[in-house]
Amino acid sequence: MTGDESVAIVIPTYQRRELAARAVESVLAQSHAATTAVVVDDGSTDGTAEFLRMRFPTRVSVLVNPRNLQRSASRNRGVRECAAEFVGFLDSDDRLLPDAVERRLALFREDPDFDGVVFGLRSGRPPRRREGGPDPLARGARPGPDDYLHDARWLHCNGLLARRSLWRERGLFDESLLSREYTELFLRLLTTVEFRGCGAVVTDVLPDASDRVRERWDAIAEHWNVVSRALEARPEVHAALGPERMAVLRRSEYGDRLRALYRMGLGRDYRETWRAARAAGLAPRDPAFRRRYFLSFLRSRARRAAADATAPHPKENSP
Repeated sequence: MTGDESVAIVIPTYQRRELAARAVESVLAQSHAATTAVVVDDGSTDGTAEFLRMRFPTRVSVLVNPRNLQRSASRNRGVRECAAEFVGFLDSDDRLLPDAVERRLALFREDPDFDGVVFGLRSGRPPRRREGGPDPLARGARPGPDDYLHDARWLHCNGLLARRSLWRERGLFDESLLSREYTELFLRLLTTVEFRGCGAVVTDVLPDASDRVRERWDAIAEHWNVVSRALEARPEVHAALGPERMAVLRRSEYGDRLRALYRMGLGRDYRETWRAARAAGLAPRDPAFRRRYFLSFLRSRARRAAADATAPHPKENSP
């Protein structure tokens, strides 16, 4: 490797032209000069494509989907249609730090035979270290499925970099998933591909966008178990993960649904989900979920009592 490796950063976007422009600027500001941006406009109606083409006449390719196809299809299209040797990703409402590409490329240069995924961390709290597992902040850390299931902050789409050939042959996103598609991808790849950490924060995850999936509690509550179902449909991945890891995943999915239902104030659904999780032996172990179960029950009793107190009572028949 000569130091002038071509790198493309794929940025899917929808109705976010100003935020997407900020993301593109962070790509063009990389210390690794041979870095370009591939923006996939997912059917926006706010003039995103025209705006970006006028603002960035060079080093930026803008692809336009004929309709809204969602993030996975947009990321996959960017991978398929770019010509760079290495490909990474960036959400359109976030940004890369100036040395994000250089830090990750360095690990490929040090080991030219390495054909896996190099990742960097995102801003905020670092992932928790699993007992006996690698240090998340160590350069060259090699996490496995157990580490990611222990703390999902190990991996983020913005932090990944790999050869285009790896993404095309083994790492495209599952386009049938409308949420948590990244979790399915990470667990699928972790069973067959080596991951190495660059030991540094490479991306700022910013709070600007109001439509982040993590804030859409209704979508989380509805699609809470899509990852386990998708992995079960891949026998080789399901077998590689094994029953214990799948149980950890399902327990975390129950936790996601319970958390979403609690935020939405759906007490009855929360209690039903908690009972189902307990019956399956997959109730989340955080005691906060149990406390919320009893709190939900008490609130429900209090609401019924208040309703009974204010309801008109039928008059007794006169003698």
